[in-house]
Amino acid sequence: GLVYSNLGKNKEALEKHEESLRIKVKNLGHDHMDVATSLRNIGDVYEKLGENETAAAKYEEFARIKRKVLGEDLEVAAALDQLSHLYHLMGNTAVAEAKYEEASRMQKALLLGQDGGADS
Repeated sequence: GLVYSNLGKNKEALEKHEESLRIKVKNLGHDHMDVATSLRNIGDVYEKLGENETAAAKYEEFARIKRKVLGEDLEVAAALDQLSHLYHLMGNTAVAEAKYEEASRMQKALLLGQDGGADS
């Protein structure tokens, strides 16, 4: 799917990513990191197609699985930031702001925790 996506062949990319997702869910279960990655890839294609609501739904599920498996991490924060952008494009500024604030809080907590805090 990524090759097709990089070539701008979004329909083909979507088909391959969705096929990959079905196989992963069947073999690994829904709450697996590889399933989350497929959902993010599908969301990326929908975003390229301008289907922001569908992309947002895929990113939401990606973030949910990542958070369940890993807890708060920088990939989850990046997904929340991306969701903020999509909700803003869709005109839902309240949700966009909430996602942005959550992403920002998570990034600050993770980065400050990694370097020993602000007093370092």
